[in-house]
Amino acid sequence: MELVVKNMVVKSTDDYLIQLEVANGHVFLHLDVINWNRAIFKDLKEEFNLLLDDLNEQGVDLLFFYGKQEQVKLARKMGKPFYSFTSIEDDHPGYFVVSWET
Repeated sequence: MELVVKNMVVKSTDDYLIQLEVANGHVFLHLDVINWNRAIFKDLKEEFNLLLDDLNEQGVDLLFFYGKQEQVKLARKMGKPFYSFTSIEDDHPGYFVVSWET
């Protein structure tokens, strides 16, 4: 089963945007938070976990995220523990790639 996503907006609000992108056969999460408070984080966390469930139902095993350390810290709080966490210092200093099992 081939998942064709390319660039797909999962949810867009006045407070945040969740978007998926397929690159080299892997699904990447893009997350832009415009406004920040506890209620928005709770909603974002619920949406993220629903997204993981939906991707699992579509046959996607891993969801990837690429970002700087502070972005990765936020991603760590989103729900499930990371499946992998990798520094890519050689090519992109200060950036990391993380993944979650769906």
